[in-house]
Amino acid sequence: MTQQDRNYLKFTIALGRGLAYITKGKYGRAITEFTRAIQLQPNFLEAYINRAIAYVLKGDYQHAIADYDRATQLEPDNALIYVDRGSAYAHMGNYDRALADFAYAIQLEPDLAIAYHNRGLAYADMGDYDHAIADLNRVIKLRPDLASAYYNRGLVYADMGDCDRAIADFSRAIKLQPDFAKAYYNRGNAYLDKDSPDQAIADFSRVIQLQPDSAEAYYNRGLAYASKGDHDQAVADFSQAIRLQPDDPEAYYNRGDAYANLEDYDHAIADFTRAIKLQPGEADFYYSRAVAYVSKGNYHRAIADFNTIIKLHPELTARACLGRGLTYTAKGDYDSAIADLTQVIALQPDFVAEAYLARGISYMGNGDSDRALADFTQAIRIQPDDAVAYFNRGRVYVEKGDHAQAFADFNRAIQLQPDLPSAYFGRGLIYGLMGKEKKAAADFRKCLELTTDPVERGKVEELLRESGIEL
Repeated sequence: MTQQDRNYLKFTIALGRGLAYITKGKYGRAITEFTRAIQLQPNFLEAYINRAIAYVLKGDYQHAIADYDRATQLEPDNALIYVDRGSAYAHMGNYDRALADFAYAIQLEPDLAIAYHNRGLAYADMGDYDHAIADLNRVIKLRPDLASAYYNRGLVYADMGDCDRAIADFSRAIKLQPDFAKAYYNRGNAYLDKDSPDQAIADFSRVIQLQPDSAEAYYNRGLAYASKGDHDQAVADFSQAIRLQPDDPEAYYNRGDAYANLEDYDHAIADFTRAIKLQPGEADFYYSRAVAYVSKGNYHRAIADFNTIIKLHPELTARACLGRGLTYTAKGDYDSAIADLTQVIALQPDFVAEAYLARGISYMGNGDSDRALADFTQAIRIQPDDAVAYFNRGRVYVEKGDHAQAFADFNRAIQLQPDLPSAYFGRGLIYGLMGKEKKAAADFRKCLELTTDPVERGKVEELLRESGIEL
C-alpha cells in the first residue's frame, strides 16, 4: 500500500467517523474528525460541508460560515451551499447577507424550493410577513406535497393573527404527514386564539399521544381546559407539565390561577409563591398572590405584595395602587383606599372607570354620599354598561331617599346583568316601599336564587321575616 493509499484510507475513516459522531449528537468529535479529513484532503468539498453542518448543530455559526465560504470557492455554482450559508447567516441575525445568499441560490437554480423556503423563514423572522408568504407560496407551487411548507406558512399566518388560514395550513400539513406533532401543537394554539377550546384540547391530546413527555402540550391543554372553566382538569394538566418540567414558573402560575378559581386559595398561594421564587421579577405573580390573600382575608400580606410590585416595577404603580386600594376598601380602611384610588385616577386613564367605582364604594364607607354619588356617576359616564356602578349608585339614592332614581338604577343594573343578585335585592326594597309586595317578593326570591353570599342571603331572609312577606 502506497503512502497515498494509506492517506486516502485515513481520510475515508475520518470522514466516516465524523458522520457517525453527528448522528450520535457528538458534534465536537465530529468536527475533530472532519478537520483531520480536511488536512488529508484539503480540496474535498463534502468534508467542509459536513464540518459546517456540525458547527451549525453546535450553534457555532461563525465557523460554519467560514467552511461554507471555502465550499463556495471549491464549487462556486453549487446553489445548495449558498442556501446553507444563508441559513447560518439568518441564525446569526445577519439577514442582509442571508437574503443575498438565498437570492443568489435562486439565481443559480430558479426552481430550488429549499431556497424559497429558507428565505421565507428569514423574512418571517424579520417580521416581513408579506414576503414570507410569497416565498412559501412559491415553495408550495413547486412542492405541493411538502408538509413543512404548509406548516411554516401556517406559522406566519398565526403570527399575523389570521387564525383561520393558519388552521387551514396546519390541517394540510397534518393531512400530508399525519404524525406531525408540531402541526397539531400549533393548530391547537390557533384554536386557543380563536376561543375554540374543545378543538384545541383535541389537538394537544394528539400531541401527547405522539410525544408523551411534551410538557408544553400538557401546559397548553391546561390553558384550554381553564378557558372553558374546567379548572379541575386544568390543575391535572398543569401538574403533569410541572412533573415534566419542574422549573417552569408559568406552569405554577397558571395552576395557581386554576386553584384560585376553585377557591382553593392555600394551594393557589403556594403555587404563586413557587412561581415568584423561580421568576422573582414577574409582577403578575405578585398580583395574583395578592388577590388570593385578599380572598382569604389576609389583607396585610396582600398589601405587601402590591408594595413589592411598585418597588420592582414603578411603571405599574397605577395597577398596583388599584389593587391595593381595593384591598384597603375590603379591609375597611377607606381613607387609605381613597388615597390610592385618587392616585390611580391621576396616573392611568385605562383604570379610571374601575377606580371611580372603587373610590365611590370607599366614600360610601366613610359616609360621604355626595362624593360617592359623583364617583359612581363618573364611572357610568366612562363605562355605561357597568351594572355594578348602577347598583351602587342606586344604593346611594336609597340613602338619600330618592327612590325613583334608585329604582331606575337597580332596573338598569338588572338589564345589564340579569344574574346580579344584589340588584334584585335593591329593587325589591323599593317595591316594598312602594307597597308592591308581590313584586318585592319576586325580586327577593330571585336574589335568593342567585346569591352565593351567605351574608346577603341572611339579610334577605331576615327582611322577609320582619316584613311578613311570604315567598
